[in-house]
Amino acid sequence: MSTAATINIQNIATELKQWRFGQGRPQPELIYPKSVFESRPDRNLSLKSLKLRKLLQYGEQNFGINLIYSRDTEPATERAVRRWFLARPGDQARPVAFGEKVALANGRGDSFLRYSRREFGINLAWSKEPVYEWKILGGATGQPVRTGKDVAIFNMNVDGTGGPDGDFLIHLDRSVGCDIGWTTSPSWLDTLTRLAGVVIRDNSWRAAVLAALSV
Repeated sequence: MSTAATINIQNIATELKQWRFGQGRPQPELIYPKSVFESRPDRNLSLKSLKLRKLLQYGEQNFGINLIYSRDTEPATERAVRRWFLARPGDQARPVAFGEKVALANGRGDSFLRYSRREFGINLAWSKEPVYEWKILGGATGQPVRTGKDVAIFNMNVDGTGGPDGDFLIHLDRSVGCDIGWTTSPSWLDTLTRLAGVVIRDNSWRAAVLAALSV
């Protein structure tokens, strides 16, 4: 069994910073929360996959959750898909901070993403009410998150990890549904082993990576 001491933690931590909010903003800006899509359009964000160099957006799927990737990242496309937002209970006046519990949402209606088992695609579903089960990682805990920064997106409710509760949202090739997934997917095992520098047989690495992404 591999131990965290023998694993290249920094390689894994760097790999997991696969996302960037607010790709189209000319300068880094603080990210502020809001409770519903219809308020404060200035707080809407795009969400870019750094692995695919495309933007994650709402889109109809025959199987799995209704998310797709954009065809390009041209300015007009980026403006059109600025429909992501982050929510927190209560105070909306201070910026979103690394490591705090937030809800992740897109568009109007059943906006909020939550962990939920499903037959096809990533285990996610839509919720009308905010579900505060997400964290933005990749900076010092408590420091504000800014647009244009490479970040990891972590869901605290993903089960079956064999380690600390939760898992990271990643790009993952799928035969059906949107190409997103979790690191616990068997198809990501080879990538994890390559990054770690050793054969991974358990999830002892996860706590160390979470720590590395929080400082």
